[in-house]
Amino acid sequence: MNVILTLIPFFILVYGAYWDFRKRIIPNSVPILLIILGVLQCCILNTNNIALGDRIAGIILPAILLFGLYIFNSNGLGGGDYKLLIAMGWLLGLAGFIKLMLVSCILSIVYCVIHKTKTVPFAVPIFISYSYLICFNYIV
Repeated sequence: MNVILTLIPFFILVYGAYWDFRKRIIPNSVPILLIILGVLQCCILNTNNIALGDRIAGIILPAILLFGLYIFNSNGLGGGDYKLLIAMGWLLGLAGFIKLMLVSCILSIVYCVIHKTKTVPFAVPIFISYSYLICFNYIV
Protein backbone atom coordinates (compact mmCIF):
# COMPACT_ATOMS: atom_id res chain seq x y z
CA MET A 1 0.00 0.00 0.00
CA ASN A 2 2.86 2.37 0.85
CA VAL A 3 4.42 1.82 -2.60
CA ILE A 4 1.13 2.72 -4.29
CA LEU A 5 0.81 5.88 -2.20
CA THR A 6 4.37 6.77 -3.19
CA LEU A 7 3.74 6.21 -6.90
CA ILE A 8 0.48 8.16 -7.10
CA PRO A 9 2.25 11.52 -6.53
CA PHE A 10 4.79 10.44 -9.15
CA PHE A 11 2.09 10.16 -11.81
CA ILE A 12 0.36 13.35 -10.65
CA LEU A 13 3.69 15.16 -10.95
CA VAL A 14 4.25 13.68 -14.43
CA TYR A 15 0.96 15.25 -15.47
CA GLY A 16 1.83 18.60 -13.89
CA ALA A 17 5.37 18.62 -15.32
CA TYR A 18 4.05 17.85 -18.80
CA TRP A 19 1.63 20.78 -18.72
CA ASP A 20 4.17 23.11 -17.19
CA PHE A 21 6.76 22.20 -19.82
CA ARG A 22 4.34 22.48 -22.74
CA LYS A 23 2.13 25.43 -21.75
CA ARG A 24 3.88 26.96 -18.71
CA ILE A 25 0.77 26.34 -16.62
CA ILE A 26 0.13 23.83 -13.85
CA PRO A 27 -3.49 22.67 -13.67
CA ASN A 28 -5.20 23.28 -10.32
CA SER A 29 -6.02 19.58 -10.15
CA VAL A 30 -2.34 18.75 -9.49
CA PRO A 31 -1.93 20.47 -6.09
CA ILE A 32 -5.49 19.58 -5.11
CA LEU A 33 -4.86 15.88 -5.74
CA LEU A 34 -1.55 16.03 -3.87
CA ILE A 35 -3.21 17.63 -0.85
CA ILE A 36 -6.02 15.05 -0.89
CA LEU A 37 -3.42 12.29 -1.07
CA GLY A 38 -1.57 13.82 1.89
CA VAL A 39 -4.80 13.87 3.90
CA LEU A 40 -5.39 10.21 3.04
CA GLN A 41 -1.84 9.29 4.06
CA CYS A 42 -1.87 11.27 7.29
CA CYS A 43 -5.35 11.17 8.70
CA ILE A 44 -7.21 8.25 7.21
CA LEU A 45 -4.73 5.50 6.26
CA ASN A 46 -1.90 6.51 8.62
CA THR A 47 0.59 4.80 6.29
CA ASN A 48 3.78 6.81 6.60
CA ASN A 49 5.69 8.25 9.51
CA ILE A 50 5.30 11.96 8.70
CA ALA A 51 3.63 13.55 11.71
CA LEU A 52 0.76 16.00 11.34
CA GLY A 53 2.86 18.77 12.91
CA ASP A 54 5.61 18.19 10.34
CA ARG A 55 3.05 18.40 7.54
CA ILE A 56 1.63 21.64 8.91
CA ALA A 57 5.15 23.06 9.22
CA GLY A 58 5.67 21.86 5.63
CA ILE A 59 2.86 24.19 4.60
CA ILE A 60 3.37 27.20 6.86
CA LEU A 61 7.12 27.79 6.62
CA PRO A 62 7.36 27.38 2.84
CA ALA A 63 4.25 29.55 2.41
CA ILE A 64 5.86 32.36 4.40
CA LEU A 65 9.14 32.06 2.48
CA LEU A 66 7.42 31.82 -0.89
CA PHE A 67 5.20 34.80 -0.07
CA GLY A 68 8.31 36.80 0.76
CA LEU A 69 9.85 35.71 -2.53
CA TYR A 70 6.71 36.80 -4.36
CA ILE A 71 6.72 40.23 -2.72
CA PHE A 72 10.33 40.94 -3.66
CA ASN A 73 10.29 39.25 -7.09
CA SER A 74 6.85 38.86 -8.61
CA ASN A 75 8.35 37.74 -11.95
CA GLY A 76 9.91 34.60 -10.44
CA LEU A 77 7.57 31.71 -9.80
CA GLY A 78 4.03 31.59 -11.12
CA GLY A 79 0.90 30.92 -9.08
CA GLY A 80 0.81 27.26 -10.06
CA ASP A 81 4.38 26.82 -8.85
CA TYR A 82 3.46 28.28 -5.46
CA LYS A 83 0.42 26.01 -5.15
CA LEU A 84 2.45 22.96 -6.19
CA LEU A 85 5.20 23.73 -3.68
CA ILE A 86 2.72 24.21 -0.84
CA ALA A 87 1.04 20.90 -1.76
CA MET A 88 4.43 19.16 -1.79
CA GLY A 89 5.16 20.65 1.64
CA TRP A 90 1.95 19.09 2.95
CA LEU A 91 2.62 15.76 1.25
CA LEU A 92 6.28 15.40 2.29
CA GLY A 93 6.45 17.36 5.52
CA LEU A 94 9.07 20.01 6.24
CA ALA A 95 12.14 17.75 6.09
CA GLY A 96 11.08 16.15 2.81
CA PHE A 97 10.18 19.56 1.38
CA ILE A 98 13.64 20.94 2.18
CA LYS A 99 15.30 17.98 0.44
CA LEU A 100 12.97 18.38 -2.54
CA MET A 101 13.68 22.11 -2.84
CA LEU A 102 17.44 21.62 -2.58
CA VAL A 103 17.53 19.17 -5.47
CA SER A 104 14.94 21.17 -7.47
CA CYS A 105 16.92 24.39 -7.18
CA ILE A 106 20.15 22.69 -8.25
CA LEU A 107 18.37 21.19 -11.28
CA SER A 108 16.85 24.58 -12.13
CA ILE A 109 20.26 26.25 -12.07
CA VAL A 110 21.68 23.54 -14.33
CA TYR A 111 18.72 23.97 -16.70
CA CYS A 112 19.23 27.74 -16.85
CA VAL A 113 22.96 27.38 -17.55
CA ILE A 114 22.51 24.76 -20.25
CA HIS A 115 19.62 26.51 -22.02
CA LYS A 116 20.88 30.03 -21.36
CA THR A 117 17.51 31.16 -20.07
CA LYS A 118 16.18 32.82 -16.94
CA THR A 119 12.89 30.91 -16.78
CA VAL A 120 12.30 27.30 -15.82
CA PRO A 121 9.11 25.24 -15.97
CA PHE A 122 9.55 24.53 -12.25
CA ALA A 123 7.21 21.52 -12.08
CA VAL A 124 9.75 19.58 -14.15
CA PRO A 125 12.61 19.88 -11.62
CA ILE A 126 10.13 19.16 -8.82
CA PHE A 127 9.07 15.97 -10.60
CA ILE A 128 12.68 14.92 -11.25
CA SER A 129 13.63 15.72 -7.64
CA TYR A 130 10.71 13.73 -6.24
CA SER A 131 11.66 10.80 -8.48
CA TYR A 132 15.30 11.00 -7.38
CA LEU A 133 14.44 11.20 -3.71
CA ILE A 134 12.01 8.30 -3.95
CA CYS A 135 14.47 6.13 -5.90
CA PHE A 136 17.15 6.66 -3.30
CA ASN A 137 14.63 6.34 -0.45
CA TYR A 138 15.31 9.78 1.02
CA ILE A 139 11.61 10.51 1.50
CA VAL A 140 8.73 8.13 2.09
